[in-house]
Amino acid sequence: MSEEALPFPTFAADARVCGNCKLWRPHSVDAVKGWVGNCLVQGNRGLFVPSAPLCNAFAPRGEV
Repeated sequence: MSEEALPFPTFAADARVCGNCKLWRPHSVDAVKGWVGNCLVQGNRGLFVPSAPLCNAFAPRGEV
């Protein structure tokens, strides 16, 4: 599935998931998982979904 065919998921502003963290970056669409991305802090995790539970480095988007 291409990036054009699958909209990026959105989460409530208070949802504590990786997709709401400014350290997580979308990378591509996986045929099974949908959107996947990587973490700038925990690169060893590889590519994972934005709905993954957050870690102790969580930095909400939109905050300094």
